[in-house]
Formats: sequence, structure tokens, C-alpha cells
Amino acid sequence: MEPLAATAVLLFLLGAVASGYCFGRLLGNTSGCAVALFYLIVLLHVSTDNGFSVSVSQAGNIYYQRAFKTVLLVLGGVILVEFIRNQLRRQPQQLEQRQQHEQKESDTVQFSTEQQQQRNAADAAGVDAVAHPVHCPTWYKQRCEDSELLQVRGSGYRRHSSSSGSKGSDFLQLEPELLLSGSPAAASLAVYDCDEDEEVWRMLPDAVFMEVYDRLSCASQGAMRAVCTHWCDAGKRTITRLRPSQLPAKNVGCCFPSLKALDLSGCTKDITPVKLRQLRCLPGLEDVTLGCHHRLIASTITDNCIAELVVLTRLSSLNLSQCVHVGDGGLMSLVYLTRLRSLNISGCVAVTDLGVMLVAQLTNLTSLDMPWCVKVTNIGLKALTPLTKLANLNISGCQLITEQGVKCLSAFTNLERLSLLNMGYSKVCVTDAALEQLAGLSKLRSLNLGSMQLSNKLVTDDSMRRIASSHRELTQLGLMSLDISDTGVAQLAQLTQLQALNLRGCARVSSGCLKYLSVLTRLTDLCLLHNSRLDMDDACLASLAKLPNLQILGLGNFQASASASDTCLVPLAASKHLLVLSVAFFTGRFGPETCGMLSRMSLLQHLDLQGSQHADATLLQAVGQISTLQSLHLSRCCQIDDAALQHITGLSNLHTLNISICSKVTDMGLAAVTKLHSLTHLLAQQCRDVTDAGVALLGRLTKLQVLDLSLCERITGSGFATFGGCRQMATLSLNGCASLNDGGLRAIGRIVSLTKLDLSNCQLITDVGVVYLRGLGELTGLDLALCIRVGDGAMAAIASSMHQLATIKVNGCVRITDLGVSEVCGIPSLLTLHLDRCVQITDLGLQCLTRLTGLTSLRISRCPNVTDAGVAQLSRLSRLSTLSLAQCPRVTDAGLMALAPLTTLASLEF
Repeated sequence: MEPLAATAVLLFLLGAVASGYCFGRLLGNTSGCAVALFYLIVLLHVSTDNGFSVSVSQAGNIYYQRAFKTVLLVLGGVILVEFIRNQLRRQPQQLEQRQQHEQKESDTVQFSTEQQQQRNAADAAGVDAVAHPVHCPTWYKQRCEDSELLQVRGSGYRRHSSSSGSKGSDFLQLEPELLLSGSPAAASLAVYDCDEDEEVWRMLPDAVFMEVYDRLSCASQGAMRAVCTHWCDAGKRTITRLRPSQLPAKNVGCCFPSLKALDLSGCTKDITPVKLRQLRCLPGLEDVTLGCHHRLIASTITDNCIAELVVLTRLSSLNLSQCVHVGDGGLMSLVYLTRLRSLNISGCVAVTDLGVMLVAQLTNLTSLDMPWCVKVTNIGLKALTPLTKLANLNISGCQLITEQGVKCLSAFTNLERLSLLNMGYSKVCVTDAALEQLAGLSKLRSLNLGSMQLSNKLVTDDSMRRIASSHRELTQLGLMSLDISDTGVAQLAQLTQLQALNLRGCARVSSGCLKYLSVLTRLTDLCLLHNSRLDMDDACLASLAKLPNLQILGLGNFQASASASDTCLVPLAASKHLLVLSVAFFTGRFGPETCGMLSRMSLLQHLDLQGSQHADATLLQAVGQISTLQSLHLSRCCQIDDAALQHITGLSNLHTLNISICSKVTDMGLAAVTKLHSLTHLLAQQCRDVTDAGVALLGRLTKLQVLDLSLCERITGSGFATFGGCRQMATLSLNGCASLNDGGLRAIGRIVSLTKLDLSNCQLITDVGVVYLRGLGELTGLDLALCIRVGDGAMAAIASSMHQLATIKVNGCVRITDLGVSEVCGIPSLLTLHLDRCVQITDLGLQCLTRLTGLTSLRISRCPNVTDAGVAQLSRLSRLSTLSLAQCPRVTDAGLMALAPLTTLASLEF
């Protein structure tokens, strides 16, 4: 072999062996050994195989082959010896680490068990907050004592300052007394600048961290996570409840592995089936909320989203309220969640009797809320009878349920809470006869009857006698717009456990009922709103002083009698716990003593003075001293002006203000309102002297969510150009703003957070203005009713950009034709469409509507060109529950008969 060739071969062998040796040294485990042996085998093979051996034999020297083998065997032996030594040296270390890990787990379990035992003992003793100590695992005590950073005295943490000179600040103060009180001062945190003991705080047990974390306010929790990255990570690992404003970019299950409750109501617009698939990483999840507030719509939640939840086998509570696109198919997926105990499907208008039958298979259900499931009938209600554990049932607003359906509720003998409000579309179904059948529900604690829209003359004083005798354990009773009198109220005095009573709109109830109610000393909530016979005088109001525990009191819409004095409201001072007070439409005067009484209500949070003729600056001066006030209703207070509003600018907690129809309020008044930095809801309807200058000032209210400036006729809309910082703005109502123009819509189009926009009866806006709104991609509701200059161009702009729309109202827009209707039929999320008085619409437009398979409500009244042929096409809209064909002259009985396939139609006008 030539010298260069021999040198190359030797270098290759040495390099290969060295590489294997290095891998073994670095990895120090079986993986490194495998790498080294692999190199050894390969080199032995190539040294004797046809590769290198051929080259050597050609050189005529067999010595090189033997030398190569000898070197390889020696180096391989050295490598194996080194690995054996490495493993023997690591075994004691690994054993010690395993023992420490087992000790950590044992102490943590013991810690959690002791805490639970102490809590159970406190609960059994009736103690609200016991200063039971927070135990620290043994391994952590020892580590902390060595560092002298945290001193553990007895069984609780105590404050201990470091001895490192000027940097000796407290890193953690954990006082058990404060910790268990839930006070914001439960933990005081500060960064300790000492690298020597930093590892101690990294090792803080998750169980201990969770005990601290759960007792802090939301702001303090955020501050605690901000102390260091280790505590931030610990916060993610230990947090059990989460309500994000937007879905995390990363997998939720990986970021928060200990989650038990997840509320996604604040970010429903971001939810898709793919994103919900991430929840599979959370096997311990027990409570999920995908629904939202009843005034909003969760339009992105579909049956496919619900199907992704079937893997959450521990789920016990599910909220799908206002998930309008969830139907029977989605409920079919829920039958696999056998541990489900609470289900809320309120406002799920696509659910039918079939879906309710599927729910009946969830035999562990104890709570079912299904108000405004408008397609549910008696058949679906009777199908629920297997749910023998049901304790809470809410079927308010299910208008297809009749008296016979209500009677079948007697089978649910374990019911504790029952709500039957707004039942029946044109005929009430809750009657004396139906309530007689429910007399056997002896466990009832809460019962709500009546309606805010339909006066019920079929529930009389006889039912009050029956309720008082059969349901003695009632703590809450709601009786709205029923035909009961003071005699019936007198029967209710037997309900000594009653804490909340609502007699709203019971026209025959008078001030004489108060003498019977005064014996119900446990009452905390009393509503007597909108009872025209409540003739209040000093004596009647004085009787309310016998109810010292009142927290909520509604006395609105009554007339002050001739004998009422300026001090008739003063006896309310005896109710020292009042949180909510309504004296709406009070015609008496607010004297100095009354104003003084109001200013001393230190707990009051909500005050309703609407329609009070003598509410003025003097009264608001007293109101301005109630620092706890969160909501103030001043609509129709004709004496309120700009100067009066200056007195309430110090209410730092006020989030809702209603100054509608306060005709003396101008831009200067709105300038005062802008000092209320916590304001989220502002209603200023029909303040006719408000201009764009005043609207521009409102842009300073960065927390504003709801703004109603309807009938402010001088507003053109240009003032909304300052609303760029109002990123929480969701609802804007400008109904009847006669001066609103296309330029104003350009400014409104930049408020991209809007979800509801009311521009009805704004007759200056055109298709050009509506085009400016294309940036409002989050809109779920748009009202353009009576905008007579809006036509097909506007409909095309709407369809091209507003893909989440659930409601469109264009009634009275006479320029809209079949072409415009065909444009909006491309919005699959559409549920409600109003086309009344769109006189150019024909049967061709109705044929296009058949593409809207999710449509639940349709109005096409006063459309003269619609015929029976077009109406017959609507029979394909299987989810339709409300249809209006009123005053369509060419629609006959034959057209109505063609709608026979719509078996779930709850309302039909013709």
C-alpha cells in the first residue's frame, strides 16, 4: 500500500473510533453505547471485507489487516470499560433523584388531603373562613431552611427577610389568616434579587402555588404570574378555571393542563371545530361554556363543534345558550357524555322534539335550561320524563307547549326550580287547572309564572292559595302579569321561607298588599314594578321598614297619593342592605331628607329614577355621593340638564348610565359623562340637542360597549371618527337619526368591533354608505328598516363581507328587488330576515330564499307581487318557526296549505 493510502485508512479508523468514543462519553447511557458498538462493528466489517482488505492485499502486505484489527479491538475494549464505569457512577445519583421525586409526590398528596380535611371540618362547623395553615412538604421546608430565605414556623408560612444587606426584601409573604379570607392582600410578592436561592422558588410545589392562587383577585393573580417566568409557568400549570377574551394561539390543553372549567363565551367568534379539537388534551375538563349572553348570538357554534366534545368523558356541565346553529344533530353527539349533570340550550332555535328526546338519554341530568327553544312541543316535554333526577327545569318561551304539556310536569317529583315564563304564543298555557296538577311538586324552592307580553287572566287567587299550601318551602316566587289581587297576596304570607317575590305587572295588586308582605321578614328581593294601583303614601312606605333584610326593591310606575309628603321615601333608610332600588315614575318631590337618605346608602349599586318628574340637580348631588353606584337610570327625567350631570362625574364605579329623553342635555352634558371612565353602557336616546361635537367627545370612553343615540336628529355621524380607541364597542343604535349620512357611515365603518348596528329609519343613507360598512366583519345583526334609499347595491356589499350576520332587517326598503334578495341568500349564518313592504320582491326572490336552510324567522308581509307559487317554495325551509305573510293580497288558502310540511312552525301570520 502506498504511504498516502495507508495514512488515509489509518486516519479514517481513528476518526471513526474517536467519534464513537465521544458519543459514549457525552450521552453516558445505552444510546451512547449503541453508537460506539455500531462504529466498532462497522470498522471490523470493513477491515476484513472486500473494501479495505482488497486495497491492502493489493499492496501485498497482510500485516496491515492484522494491525487494524488489533487497534480496533483495543479501542473498542476501552470504550466498553468507560461505559461500564459511567453507568456504575450514575446509579446512586439516579436512585437518590427517584427517592426525592417520590417524597415530593407523597408530601404534596398529604398536603392536599390535610387541606381538604380541614375545609370539610370548617364547613361542618359552619365556619366561613378558618385560618387553617398551609402545610409545606418536608423536602421544601428543608431546602428553604438551608437558604434562610423563607422561614417556616409551625405549619404555616411567615414573613422572613433576607440577610443580604440592602437587597433584603421579602420575596413571599403568606399569612394564613389573610390567605384564607380571600383578601386581595392574601399574598404580597416582590422580586428578590439573589441568584443563590433562585432555585428555591422554582421548586415551589404546584399544590402550594394553587392554594395561594385560588384565593387572590383577578388583578392579583395577574401580578403573581408576572413575578417571574417560573411562576408564570406554574400559573398555567395549576390554573383550573379560564375565561379568555380570545383563543390562545397555542394548544389550550398544552398551555393549561389542569383546566376543569373553560368559558369561551368571550371569544365565540374564533371558535371552529378544529380549534375545539384541542380540548382533547384536557381529560379533566368538567365545565365548558360555548354560549353567550341572551342579547348576543353565538353564530359560529355548529353541530360539528359539538361533535368535538364527545371525548370529554368527565364533562358534567355544558352551556350552549344562544348557539342558534346547534340542532338535533349536535345534541345527538351529547348522548355519549354520560356524566353530564347540567345542560343549557336556551335560545337554540333549531332544536326540535327529536333533539329533546336525545337529551332524555342523559339520565344523570339534574339541570336543564331550554328557554326559547321555540320548536319544542308537548311531545318533546313528555319525552323528558326518564330524567328522574331533574331538579332544575326552565322551559320559558317554549310557545308551542300547551296546558296539557304543563300538566305533565307533575312527573318530575324532584324538581326544586321551575320556570314557566312567556309560555304560549297567542293563548296562555299556565292556568289554575295546570297549577293544580303541579301541587305534588313538594320540593319546589323556586317557581316563576306569567309573561311580560301576554296578560294571563287564567291564574287567579285560587292558585295563590294552592301554591301557599302545597309549596311551603318556596324561597323564590315570580308572578308576572297575573290576575291576582291583594287577597291572593295575603295567601302568600304563609310562605315564611320566602326570600324573593316578584309581583310585576299584576294590575289588581294595590298598596293594601304591603300589610301582608310585612310579615315576610326574610325577604331580600321585592319587585312591585308596573302596578298601577299601588297608591303609595307615607304609611305604606313605612311598612317596608319592617323588611330590614331587603337588598332589592322595585317600586316603579306608581302614583304618589295626595297625602304623600316630601319625606315619604325616608323610611327606606331602614333597609340598610339595599343594593338595588327603583322608584321609577315617582311623582312626589325629593326633599332634603330624602336626598340625605339616598346619599347615606353606602351599599347601593343600582338606582332607577326614570320618569321622576322632580329629579333635578339637587337630587343628583346626593346621588353623586354614592361611591358604590354601578348603574343609574335617569331616562325621562325632564329636569336633568348639563349642570346636573356634573354632580355624578365622581362615580368611578359607574358602568351604566341612561339619560334618554332628557331634553335639556346637550354636548356639554356629554362632556361631563366622558369623565366616567368605567362607563360601558350609555343610552342617550332622543337628546335632540346633541351634535357630532358631543359624539366626538364620547370617543374618550375606551371601555364603552353599548351606545344608543337613537332619535338624536342633529347627528351626521362624523363624530364617530374619534372612536378608534373604543375597541370593546359592540352595539351601536342610531335609529331615527335623520341627519345621518353616507359620510357618517364611513366613520362608523372603522369601528371594527361592532356586532350589532341599528340604522333603521335613517333616510339619508344610500348604497354608497352601506359599502363603507364592509369592514364590519364581526356584525351579527344589521337593521336598515325604512332606509328608503338603500337598494340591491347595499345587499351585495353586505353579502360580500358580513359573513357572520344572523339578522338582517330591510323592511320598507322599497328599492330592493329579487336581485338583492339573491345576494343575501349567500350568507349561510342568516337566521332572521325581514322583507316587509319590499314591494318589488316576487316569487323569484322567494325561490332564492330556499338556499337559506338555517332560516328560522321570515317576514314578507305587504309584498303585493308574492303569490301561492312563491309561498310553496318556502316549505323547503325546514327550520322555519316564524313566518309572516300578512296582507299579501295574492296569497290564498292554497298557498297556506302548501306550507303543511313545516310541522314546527310556531307562528304564522296571514
